[in-house]
Amino acid sequence: MTDLIVNRLKTGTWKQVVPFGYLLPPAPYLVVKEEPTDLGYTRWRIIGHIAPGNKTAGTQPDIMGLRLYMRKTIFGLLNNVKLTGGGRTVVLERMTGEKTGALSIMNDDGTISLETLYRQTTCP
Repeated sequence: MTDLIVNRLKTGTWKQVVPFGYLLPPAPYLVVKEEPTDLGYTRWRIIGHIAPGNKTAGTQPDIMGLRLYMRKTIFGLLNNVKLTGGGRTVVLERMTGEKTGALSIMNDDGTISLETLYRQTTCP
């Protein structure tokens, strides 16, 4: 199912989208991580990365642009959208709560990241 999500996210303006564990492309990019749970559903963590040099008109990194992309664009691409391919179907729903929207200022590759979580709601 991760491949369906990766392909859907590539239709957005950020074309660099990889599954978790793959070689990371240059920023900006998205990472899709599948996380099975013991609660009877699978969730996917979508992590957006920007370089600290991605700046707005001022001198600060474009954190607001990252937040807007992660909360609005990703939401529009994934929330309650039926993804099908290879005989598989999945519908995702954005999860809310304290474990979503974590902002990391400095990652191993020097990027700034923000994440959001989606869970599988149906799989006919």
